[in-house]
Amino acid sequence: IPNSMRAPCMRVIGCPTWLSDLETIEIADDFVQKMSEEDKVNCPVTVFNGRPWIRISANIYNTKDDYIKLRDVILKYRK
Repeated sequence: IPNSMRAPCMRVIGCPTWLSDLETIEIADDFVQKMSEEDKVNCPVTVFNGRPWIRISANIYNTKDDYIKLRDVILKYRK
């Protein structure tokens, strides 16, 4: 990706292998909805070539605890 197209406060990270069943955007959207409703976490998940990716971004209102909570929620779904 050219530097001119990089978003300095945003990253897309491959989901851990235990979330590999999120292989379609519909399944990923259901997972995002579940995280939002049950865990009060809002984090987009998208799918490229059958592989799920999490998009995280840093904003002025985010705290370290927000990212720790996201980690803990993702670990909760470990199979």
